[in-house]
Amino acid sequence: MTIQSPEADGPRPRRLAARLGGAVAALAMLGACATAGNDVPMSAVPNQPAELSDPIEPVNRAIFAANTFVDGLLIRPAAMFYRQMIPPAIQTVIGNFLVNLSLPLVFVNDVAQGEPERAAETAGRFMINSIAGVGGLIDVATDAGMPPPHDEDFDQTFAVWGIGPGPYIVLPILGPATLRHTFGRAADSFGDPVNYAIDDQGTTIGIAVANGIVARERAIEPLDDLQRNSVDFYAAVRSAYWQRRLAEISNGKVGTGQGNDDVFRLDLDAD
Repeated sequence: MTIQSPEADGPRPRRLAARLGGAVAALAMLGACATAGNDVPMSAVPNQPAELSDPIEPVNRAIFAANTFVDGLLIRPAAMFYRQMIPPAIQTVIGNFLVNLSLPLVFVNDVAQGEPERAAETAGRFMINSIAGVGGLIDVATDAGMPPPHDEDFDQTFAVWGIGPGPYIVLPILGPATLRHTFGRAADSFGDPVNYAIDDQGTTIGIAVANGIVARERAIEPLDDLQRNSVDFYAAVRSAYWQRRLAEISNGKVGTGQGNDDVFRLDLDAD
């Protein structure tokens, strides 16, 4: 991977800050129009409702329908092509590499959540696999008996800090989210150390596309089953998304009980 100098339009942190500012402004307008959802029952996860409020459901359903169309036309076929044409051994190497690239951001969020043991595990895994695992292509850490990698992001960190999710939002292409999760995604881009180390737009886009395809490939059967067995696919996806988020926020201490967790299990742990 080539690490290049900042481009002529200024350092990446400055560009990321501008993008974050635009996202904040747009989301602030959306949040002002949305209800707080205080009447929603609380879940077993502190400060988190059992169900999400969906005050702009008609808009969300329209975006969801467009996303479903694009998924069937482009994204799912790309995931199937990846499954059928890339040898399993190469898929494992790609998955290992993508997991390793995600670990610096996981470490930042482990620290922000006050989880020193998990932060130490993440840092140790990253160093071992980056050095002994040839840049993360081989998962030496797991072979050495380390705990499996875990996933953390700023949405989970904000939840641990006691911030509620806000209303449910369906984002174009990106899919299910909440107001907090959308801010969290912007914070992930701004706070990921990898984004500061790699100042090449093509590489960044390539990593994002690879993550998306790998995640979609792993969700093919769960998502197909959910769509086939749901009376209301939109509502089923909304519920599956939130139950998965609750489990992630609680570090797996709260089970979803839904049987469709894999639909939104977008981490890249080896099967």
